[in-house]
Amino acid sequence: MKHLLPHVVDAIFAAVSVVSGIALLYFLENMLSINLFDPKMLASIVIFCGNPAPPSPHSFIVCTACAFVAGILLRLSMAGTTFAGEAAIAAGCNVLLSKLASVNFPPAVGLATVVATKPWQHSLVDPLTHLVTPWLAGHCIIYVFAIAMSYPRKYVRVQLAMREWRSQAGKHMGQSKGEYTTAKMKELFTRCDTTGDGRIDATEFKIAYRILTGSADDLPLSDCEEIIREFDSDGTNTIEFSEFLLAVEPYCMNSKLKE
Repeated sequence: MKHLLPHVVDAIFAAVSVVSGIALLYFLENMLSINLFDPKMLASIVIFCGNPAPPSPHSFIVCTACAFVAGILLRLSMAGTTFAGEAAIAAGCNVLLSKLASVNFPPAVGLATVVATKPWQHSLVDPLTHLVTPWLAGHCIIYVFAIAMSYPRKYVRVQLAMREWRSQAGKHMGQSKGEYTTAKMKELFTRCDTTGDGRIDATEFKIAYRILTGSADDLPLSDCEEIIREFDSDGTNTIEFSEFLLAVEPYCMNSKLKE
Protein backbone atom coordinates (compact mmCIF):
# COMPACT_ATOMS: atom_id res chain seq x y z
CA MET A 1 0.00 0.00 0.00
CA LYS A 2 1.33 3.36 -0.96
CA HIS A 3 -0.88 5.56 1.18
CA LEU A 4 0.70 6.80 4.38
CA LEU A 5 -2.35 8.32 6.08
CA PRO A 6 -3.05 5.35 8.42
CA HIS A 7 0.63 5.27 9.41
CA VAL A 8 0.79 9.00 10.06
CA VAL A 9 -2.43 9.03 12.07
CA ASP A 10 -1.34 5.98 14.10
CA ALA A 11 2.07 7.55 14.78
CA ILE A 12 0.38 10.73 16.02
CA PHE A 13 -1.98 8.64 18.14
CA ALA A 14 1.00 6.79 19.68
CA ALA A 15 2.87 10.02 20.44
CA VAL A 16 -0.21 11.61 22.01
CA SER A 17 -0.77 8.46 24.07
CA VAL A 18 2.78 8.57 25.45
CA VAL A 19 2.57 12.27 26.35
CA SER A 20 -0.93 11.87 27.80
CA GLY A 21 0.18 8.88 29.86
CA ILE A 22 3.03 10.83 31.44
CA ALA A 23 0.73 13.79 32.05
CA LEU A 24 -1.78 11.45 33.71
CA LEU A 25 0.86 10.17 36.12
CA TYR A 26 1.90 13.70 37.05
CA PHE A 27 -1.73 14.71 37.53
CA LEU A 28 -2.50 11.74 39.78
CA GLU A 29 0.75 12.31 41.65
CA ASN A 30 -0.24 15.85 42.55
CA MET A 31 -3.84 14.93 43.30
CA LEU A 32 -3.07 11.90 45.48
CA SER A 33 0.29 13.07 46.87
CA ILE A 34 1.77 9.68 45.92
CA ASN A 35 4.93 9.14 43.93
CA LEU A 36 3.82 7.55 40.65
CA PHE A 37 6.48 8.56 38.14
CA ASP A 38 10.21 8.02 37.88
CA PRO A 39 12.24 9.04 34.79
CA LYS A 40 13.46 5.45 34.49
CA MET A 41 9.86 4.47 33.65
CA LEU A 42 9.91 6.44 30.39
CA ALA A 43 11.00 3.45 28.30
CA SER A 44 8.17 1.37 29.76
CA ILE A 45 5.63 4.06 28.90
CA VAL A 46 6.89 4.15 25.31
CA ILE A 47 6.54 0.36 25.04
CA PHE A 48 3.06 0.32 26.60
CA CYS A 49 1.66 3.28 24.66
CA GLY A 50 3.80 3.20 21.51
CA ASN A 51 2.71 -0.26 20.35
CA PRO A 52 -0.77 -0.91 18.90
CA ALA A 53 -1.59 -2.54 22.24
CA PRO A 54 0.51 -3.09 25.38
CA PRO A 55 2.31 -6.44 25.52
CA SER A 56 1.36 -9.20 27.93
CA PRO A 57 2.15 -8.19 31.54
CA HIS A 58 3.95 -11.51 32.11
CA SER A 59 7.36 -10.26 30.94
CA PHE A 60 7.01 -7.03 32.92
CA ILE A 61 6.12 -8.86 36.14
CA VAL A 62 8.89 -11.44 35.88
CA CYS A 63 11.53 -8.92 34.78
CA THR A 64 10.51 -6.57 37.59
CA ALA A 65 11.10 -9.38 40.10
CA CYS A 66 14.45 -10.18 38.47
CA ALA A 67 15.50 -6.52 38.50
CA PHE A 68 14.59 -6.07 42.14
CA VAL A 69 16.43 -9.22 43.20
CA ALA A 70 19.47 -8.23 41.10
CA GLY A 71 19.54 -4.78 42.67
CA ILE A 72 19.23 -6.13 46.22
CA LEU A 73 21.92 -8.77 45.70
CA LEU A 74 24.34 -6.22 44.26
CA ARG A 75 23.62 -3.78 47.07
CA LEU A 76 24.23 -6.42 49.73
CA SER A 77 27.42 -7.57 48.01
CA MET A 78 28.76 -4.01 47.94
CA ALA A 79 28.34 -3.81 51.72
CA GLY A 80 27.88 -0.04 51.74
CA THR A 81 30.71 0.74 49.31
CA THR A 82 30.28 2.45 45.95
CA PHE A 83 32.21 2.26 42.69
CA ALA A 84 31.88 3.78 39.25
CA GLY A 85 30.57 0.67 37.49
CA GLU A 86 27.84 -0.33 39.92
CA ALA A 87 25.03 0.68 37.55
CA ALA A 88 26.56 -1.40 34.77
CA ILE A 89 26.90 -4.40 37.09
CA ALA A 90 23.27 -3.99 38.18
CA ALA A 91 22.17 -3.92 34.54
CA GLY A 92 24.21 -7.03 33.79
CA CYS A 93 22.77 -8.90 36.76
CA ASN A 94 19.27 -7.97 35.68
CA VAL A 95 19.86 -9.21 32.13
CA LEU A 96 21.36 -12.45 33.49
CA LEU A 97 18.35 -13.22 35.68
CA SER A 98 15.89 -12.21 32.94
CA LYS A 99 17.58 -14.46 30.40
CA LEU A 100 17.59 -17.36 32.85
CA ALA A 101 13.85 -16.78 33.34
CA SER A 102 13.36 -16.65 29.52
CA VAL A 103 11.70 -13.23 29.60
CA ASN A 104 12.59 -9.84 28.18
CA PHE A 105 11.51 -6.39 29.31
CA PRO A 106 14.57 -4.08 28.96
CA PRO A 107 13.13 -1.07 30.88
CA ALA A 108 13.20 -3.15 34.09
CA VAL A 109 16.94 -2.48 34.21
CA GLY A 110 16.04 0.98 35.52
CA LEU A 111 14.61 -0.58 38.66
CA ALA A 112 17.75 -2.69 39.17
CA THR A 113 20.05 0.32 38.94
CA VAL A 114 17.90 2.43 41.28
CA VAL A 115 17.74 -0.32 43.92
CA ALA A 116 21.48 -0.98 43.65
CA THR A 117 22.79 2.59 43.54
CA LYS A 118 20.32 4.99 45.18
CA PRO A 119 21.17 6.00 48.76
CA TRP A 120 18.62 4.45 51.12
CA GLN A 121 18.01 5.68 54.66
CA HIS A 122 15.98 2.77 56.00
CA SER A 123 17.61 -0.41 54.73
CA LEU A 124 15.19 -2.57 52.71
CA VAL A 125 12.15 -0.45 53.51
CA ASP A 126 13.12 2.23 50.99
CA PRO A 127 13.70 -0.05 47.97
CA LEU A 128 10.48 -1.92 48.79
CA THR A 129 8.63 1.38 48.92
CA HIS A 130 10.12 2.37 45.56
CA LEU A 131 9.07 -1.01 44.14
CA VAL A 132 5.45 -0.44 45.18
CA THR A 133 5.32 3.23 44.31
CA PRO A 134 6.22 4.58 41.85
CA TRP A 135 7.27 1.42 40.00
CA LEU A 136 4.33 -1.00 40.31
CA ALA A 137 1.60 1.57 40.93
CA GLY A 138 2.75 3.82 38.07
CA HIS A 139 3.09 0.93 35.64
CA CYS A 140 -0.35 -0.43 36.51
CA ILE A 141 -1.93 2.94 35.78
CA ILE A 142 -0.06 3.30 32.49
CA TYR A 143 -0.91 -0.26 31.48
CA VAL A 144 -4.64 0.28 32.01
CA PHE A 145 -4.38 3.64 30.23
CA ALA A 146 -2.59 2.02 27.25
CA ILE A 147 -5.26 -0.67 26.96
CA ALA A 148 -8.00 1.98 27.03
CA MET A 149 -6.24 4.01 24.33
CA SER A 150 -5.67 0.95 22.13
CA TYR A 151 -9.38 0.61 21.34
CA PRO A 152 -10.02 4.03 19.74
CA ARG A 153 -6.57 3.83 18.17
CA LYS A 154 -7.40 0.50 16.52
CA TYR A 155 -10.79 1.79 15.41
CA VAL A 156 -9.31 4.86 13.71
CA ARG A 157 -6.49 2.85 12.11
CA VAL A 158 -8.84 0.18 10.80
CA GLN A 159 -11.38 2.69 9.47
CA LEU A 160 -8.69 4.57 7.57
CA ALA A 161 -7.23 1.34 6.20
CA MET A 162 -10.64 0.05 5.14
CA ARG A 163 -11.45 3.33 3.40
CA GLU A 164 -8.27 3.06 1.36
CA TRP A 165 -8.86 -0.61 0.62
CA ARG A 166 -12.39 0.10 -0.58
CA SER A 167 -11.03 2.66 -3.00
CA GLN A 168 -8.67 0.03 -4.44
CA ALA A 169 -10.93 -3.03 -4.27
CA GLY A 170 -12.10 -2.73 -7.86
CA LYS A 171 -8.54 -2.49 -9.12
CA HIS A 172 -7.39 -5.55 -7.18
CA MET A 173 -10.27 -7.86 -7.89
CA GLY A 174 -12.81 -6.33 -10.24
CA GLN A 175 -13.63 -9.69 -11.78
CA SER A 176 -14.18 -11.51 -8.48
CA LYS A 177 -17.78 -12.55 -7.92
CA GLY A 178 -19.73 -14.96 -5.76
CA GLU A 179 -21.17 -15.28 -2.32
CA TYR A 180 -18.87 -14.98 0.66
CA THR A 181 -19.99 -16.58 3.90
CA THR A 182 -18.36 -16.55 7.31
CA ALA A 183 -18.00 -20.31 7.10
CA LYS A 184 -16.18 -20.07 3.77
CA MET A 185 -13.94 -17.33 5.11
CA LYS A 186 -13.15 -19.46 8.15
CA GLU A 187 -12.28 -22.36 5.87
CA LEU A 188 -10.01 -20.11 3.83
CA PHE A 189 -8.39 -18.71 6.97
CA THR A 190 -7.78 -22.19 8.40
CA ARG A 191 -6.36 -23.37 5.09
CA CYS A 192 -3.87 -20.52 5.03
CA ASP A 193 -2.98 -20.78 8.74
CA THR A 194 -0.01 -23.05 8.09
CA THR A 195 1.17 -23.01 11.71
CA GLY A 196 -2.24 -23.84 13.16
CA ASP A 197 -1.98 -21.15 15.82
CA GLY A 198 -5.15 -19.30 14.83
CA ARG A 199 -3.24 -16.41 13.26
CA ILE A 200 -1.79 -15.67 9.81
CA ASP A 201 1.19 -13.57 8.83
CA ALA A 202 1.88 -11.54 5.69
CA THR A 203 3.02 -14.52 3.62
CA GLU A 204 -0.06 -16.51 4.57
CA PHE A 205 -2.28 -13.51 3.84
CA LYS A 206 -0.75 -13.33 0.37
CA ILE A 207 -1.86 -16.91 -0.22
CA ALA A 208 -5.33 -16.13 1.14
CA TYR A 209 -5.61 -13.16 -1.22
CA ARG A 210 -4.68 -15.30 -4.21
CA ILE A 211 -7.31 -17.92 -3.31
CA LEU A 212 -9.97 -15.33 -2.46
CA THR A 213 -9.63 -13.30 -5.62
CA GLY A 214 -8.68 -16.03 -8.05
CA SER A 215 -6.30 -13.48 -9.48
CA ALA A 216 -3.15 -14.39 -11.36
CA ASP A 217 -1.56 -11.16 -10.14
CA ASP A 218 -0.21 -11.63 -6.64
CA LEU A 219 -0.50 -8.85 -4.13
CA PRO A 220 3.09 -7.72 -3.35
CA LEU A 221 4.40 -9.03 -0.04
CA SER A 222 5.11 -5.47 1.07
CA ASP A 223 1.41 -4.66 0.63
CA CYS A 224 0.47 -7.78 2.60
CA GLU A 225 2.80 -6.71 5.39
CA GLU A 226 1.16 -3.29 5.34
CA ILE A 227 -2.30 -4.86 5.66
CA ILE A 228 -1.18 -7.00 8.58
CA ARG A 229 0.21 -3.94 10.37
CA GLU A 230 -3.00 -1.98 9.83
CA PHE A 231 -5.34 -4.64 11.20
CA ASP A 232 -3.07 -6.25 13.81
CA SER A 233 -4.31 -5.18 17.25
CA ASP A 234 -1.56 -6.55 19.48
CA GLY A 235 1.69 -5.85 17.64
CA THR A 236 2.50 -9.49 16.78
CA ASN A 237 2.63 -8.86 13.01
CA THR A 238 -0.12 -11.44 12.59
CA ILE A 239 -3.91 -11.24 12.49
CA GLU A 240 -6.58 -13.49 13.95
CA PHE A 241 -9.80 -14.48 12.20
CA SER A 242 -11.89 -11.48 13.30
CA GLU A 243 -9.17 -9.13 12.03
CA PHE A 244 -8.88 -11.17 8.83
CA LEU A 245 -12.58 -10.56 8.15
CA LEU A 246 -12.03 -6.82 8.51
CA ALA A 247 -9.03 -6.95 6.20
CA VAL A 248 -10.83 -8.80 3.39
CA GLU A 249 -14.17 -7.01 3.75
CA PRO A 250 -13.41 -4.56 0.92
CA TYR A 251 -12.92 -7.51 -1.47
CA CYS A 252 -16.38 -8.82 -0.62
CA MET A 253 -18.23 -5.56 -1.31
CA ASN A 254 -20.03 -6.96 -4.35
CA SER A 255 -21.35 -9.90 -2.35
CA LYS A 256 -22.57 -9.27 1.18
CA LEU A 257 -20.78 -11.39 3.77
CA LYS A 258 -23.31 -13.80 5.25
CA GLU A 259 -23.30 -16.10 8.25
